Amino acid sequence: MDDSNDSRKVHRMDHNVDGMKGRDGEVALHVTGSPATGEVFTRSTVTAVACFFLSGFLALALEICWIRKASLVFGSASFALSTVLAVFFGGLAVGSYLSGRWSQRLRRPLRIYAAVEIGVGALALLSPLTFSLGELVYGQFYPLLLDHFFVLSFVRLLLVTATLLPPTILMGATLPLFCRQYVETESRIARRIGLLYGINTLGAAVGCATSGFLMIRYIGVDLSIYLCGTMNMLLGWVAWRLPVQAVNPSVDSDQQDVTQSIVPAGDTPAAGVWLVPFLFFLAGFIALGNEVLWTRFLSLMMHNTVYTYTLTLTVILIGIVLGSLFTARWMDQLRHRALCFGALQAAVGIAVMTVLMLPASWWQQWRDPKDLSSQLLVVLTILMVPAVLSGISFPLAVRMVISDPRQAGRVVGRMTALNTAGGIAGALSIGFVVLPLLGMQQTLWLTTGLSLVSGIVTWLYLERAMAFWIRSLLSVAGGTLWLSIPLFLGTRLPADFLTKEGTLIDFREGLSAQVAVIRKKEKLLLEIDRLWQGENQKTHQIMAAHVPMLLHRDPQSVLLVGIGAGQTASRFLMYPSLQKLDCVDIERELGPLIKQYFAGDWIDDSRVKIFVEDGRNYATHSNTHYDVISVEVGQAFRPGVASFYTSDFYQLAKARLKPDGLISQFAPLSFYSHQTDEFRTVVASFIDVFPNSILWYNYNECLLIGSPDKQVKLSADRLALLAGNQQIHQDLAFSHWGGSAHWLNQPQNFLAGFLAGPRGLAKIAGNAPVYRDDRPYLEYTTNPHLSAAEMPVLKLIQSCIDPVNVVLDSAPGTPLANATDSVRTLNLRDIEADFTTRGVGRLIAQGDHKQAESFVRKGLRLNPNRVSLYASLGVTLFYQQKIREAMDSFHHGLELDPDNFDCHMGLANAYVTRKSFLKASVHLQHIVDRNPDFAQSRFLLARARHRLQQPNQAIESYRETLRVEPEHAAAHGELGMLLTQQGKWDEAMSHLRESIRIDPEVARPHFVLAKTLHETNRTRQAINHFRTAVRLAPDWALPLNDLAWILATHPDVNLRKPQEALLHAKHAAELTQHQNASFLDTLAVAYAAADLFDRARQTAQRASEIASSNQDSKLADQIQRRLRQYEQGKPHRTPTATENPPVP
Repeated sequence: MDDSNDSRKVHRMDHNVDGMKGRDGEVALHVTGSPATGEVFTRSTVTAVACFFLSGFLALALEICWIRKASLVFGSASFALSTVLAVFFGGLAVGSYLSGRWSQRLRRPLRIYAAVEIGVGALALLSPLTFSLGELVYGQFYPLLLDHFFVLSFVRLLLVTATLLPPTILMGATLPLFCRQYVETESRIARRIGLLYGINTLGAAVGCATSGFLMIRYIGVDLSIYLCGTMNMLLGWVAWRLPVQAVNPSVDSDQQDVTQSIVPAGDTPAAGVWLVPFLFFLAGFIALGNEVLWTRFLSLMMHNTVYTYTLTLTVILIGIVLGSLFTARWMDQLRHRALCFGALQAAVGIAVMTVLMLPASWWQQWRDPKDLSSQLLVVLTILMVPAVLSGISFPLAVRMVISDPRQAGRVVGRMTALNTAGGIAGALSIGFVVLPLLGMQQTLWLTTGLSLVSGIVTWLYLERAMAFWIRSLLSVAGGTLWLSIPLFLGTRLPADFLTKEGTLIDFREGLSAQVAVIRKKEKLLLEIDRLWQGENQKTHQIMAAHVPMLLHRDPQSVLLVGIGAGQTASRFLMYPSLQKLDCVDIERELGPLIKQYFAGDWIDDSRVKIFVEDGRNYATHSNTHYDVISVEVGQAFRPGVASFYTSDFYQLAKARLKPDGLISQFAPLSFYSHQTDEFRTVVASFIDVFPNSILWYNYNECLLIGSPDKQVKLSADRLALLAGNQQIHQDLAFSHWGGSAHWLNQPQNFLAGFLAGPRGLAKIAGNAPVYRDDRPYLEYTTNPHLSAAEMPVLKLIQSCIDPVNVVLDSAPGTPLANATDSVRTLNLRDIEADFTTRGVGRLIAQGDHKQAESFVRKGLRLNPNRVSLYASLGVTLFYQQKIREAMDSFHHGLELDPDNFDCHMGLANAYVTRKSFLKASVHLQHIVDRNPDFAQSRFLLARARHRLQQPNQAIESYRETLRVEPEHAAAHGELGMLLTQQGKWDEAMSHLRESIRIDPEVARPHFVLAKTLHETNRTRQAINHFRTAVRLAPDWALPLNDLAWILATHPDVNLRKPQEALLHAKHAAELTQHQNASFLDTLAVAYAAADLFDRARQTAQRASEIASSNQDSKLADQIQRRLRQYEQGKPHRTPTATENPPVP
């Protein structure tokens, strides 16, 4: 059909008629459309607009489903997201451009729109099949390109493009077609475009939320795609049936360049012909670049879950809707369009810079929200303002480049294509190049700087109706404000947000996550996006290697999915039979941090090979087979992690196992929201593929271990390795909760880990459904803040325990069986004890020590051998001033575990409280010997030696503290004070200044530095630091007294401040109830400096009496000499600038 043949027979629509006419010429019922725009539409038009709303709904619903499909087929949720977004927006850009060009020839664009929707539906229905075909092709390339990341990524991009580009091109065609059909009058160009854009985007927001929160969760991915595809086809059929008024085709659409329709508020320079399209492109680049940056910032604010991306995109779309719908009505009459467009771009840059640079302390109350509504509030706070500004920009920008409504479809198509192409460039370049190379802070400067530059260029080159000096002033003001925000706030991204507790030691900004090393007491923790991944001390993670390696008779090759801090990987290498260890992890930055901080020498072992790759993707497409596969991912609430718990994944893993191979998988007991349902499903899915499986206790993350064919059995010769292999024996000198009596290198303690075999697991699973890839509901029902299901899961396990002989090749002797059962009972009771005492730390922080003590004692009744509870009990008793009982508790803990850090530290603090510094130093020295890289223990040892009058040893310990932690502010301060006492002024001041640089809000270093400066005749600088100390510690008498003395007695009239001196001296005297002779002496000096000699004489007389009663004759004599000066009406002046105030 070529509607252009009759183009000259079409009459222009009557601009005075607000409604649309049907084919029979009758005007249908008028229906009010939008209060925001004041539009009035016919019933058929309302139906068409409703179709356009649904078009946006279905497009975003499909996008969310396609992201899910891509992550399963091509691996990595973050890579899938980036790839699908690039192809999705690329298709929209191509479709928008082509549709805009061709729409000018059409008399009935709505007919073509209907056909497009039918085409989208058909291609959507085919997309699950095309994804499957793409997976087959991908599997052929994968083994060949595994070591070539960028080539493999390009193959992924090509395959996603082949699947998604055709339907997304058709999706992109819809907006220009609608604009061509319904934008008729010059006076309503922006109003109509804004209305259509807003309605379509509103549908997209609803579709995004519906698909991400409901459809995938309850009906699954494929069924959601089929439903959306069917609805697209029905929508197209409805649109085809609508009565359509023919529009006047544009005969010169092919010849007229888009920039020829630019009609700014005033005269436009020649540069405007190319500048406006470029600004459209740049606006898209900034918008999508900022979205990548926001997503990374949100990971600092709340744990990334399945809801995060959906929430983010929904809020952005709602913001665009609000901006577009409720401002478009004013755009047609707006005079200074270029001025407003520039202001919007500059405002976006300033708003984003302000929000992301707010200090971490300001965000504290918002961080880690525990429910969906709270997460929504955080996302709204961060994203809503820039999203609304972007929504306002679109109709305004389009109105800047169009004056003829007949050109609406073509111009909207081309400008939308440019804007979308900029978005693709922004998303890919910021996400894959700029962020990894420059980091968040510099990327924020780049994107917001580009936004500001875009606004300034618009003001200077496109806004001609306003005086140049005003535009220049706006530009300078905007630039100044933009620069001042980060300089004034001083926030460091992401460093300031990476830890709530402890000290940040190092971090890397990876391709998809933040990797950080954090010092917390004696431990170094490894965190990814603020979630614990491991530490530098033994944890339950070592058992993820030891258990399957001892259960397998001859393990020679191992696949480890998820490296963590390297504890599991390094333990695999302890077994002599191992010849090959392949480690797969998605985060490239893990390796360097592990080698530097977490005993990572194992990485250089010739048997080790590390693949920076999605673990599931590797298991799916690798050709290698293994004796053991260990899946070390347990936080199922993280995006993509739950896909490691599906029956589909286990089928893939089974294909990678040798016939007698074993698979080991973490089975966490917490994070579930529906009591035991999710845990039953996890077990049911595992045994669906591996019916010969066992459940092994491993603290609060049990191990599911299965074999494809054989029963999982522990042979006597493998059990003998606990004693026979020295390296394994020493490594298993470790207990989950107890001391040496419960070390796992003893057979009864190791065997106590066995909980259930095939019969017990079948009982646990019950009739639970098997978890499949297509319906990932575990990602929705697990939560990092949930642990309420832990106790029901524990009770379920306790009811399904199997005897230990189920896992043994030969029956154990009665003594071994009894000892094993006894320890196993304690293992399970310890889980309950851990659950019972989980809130103790919070209670101690809140000062509710009695309640904390009650919980700890309840935990000890459950497991009287749990060492950590004796430390916790000691702390609660210590804070209740029950020092003797606290020390008894700490000592009891050390009887169980002589090296327990918390018990030694608790005893050290108790002895310091009793001023037994020598005994305190013994325990601190033990901590230092066991944890040489823990700076705080060295610092406390130095302070104890200082109190023991051992200055040289104290100085050496402070220096060792700074060697371990150069930024230890208190160590610099204390070392500086000791050096001043030894007269080493320059070195002392160097350390004191370092202390102030690191932590300028502590009064003591300022005070000591002030005294040192005063001693070295730098009184003016000394006064400044005295004043800072007084500001920081207004009720500390010493700096008040010293500052008052200098201000009252200094011979330089420019430095003397009698009234200020009197204020400080009075406060110091009041703080000591006027009982300190030295402070009263200073107060008398201040009265005299203020010419209040009667008060000076009275105060000096009182000071002299107190000094005499304290038998301080020297001070009493000095006060008497000054008293005689007051009686003569003379104030006291220091004979030199270095005279010191009296020492209290």
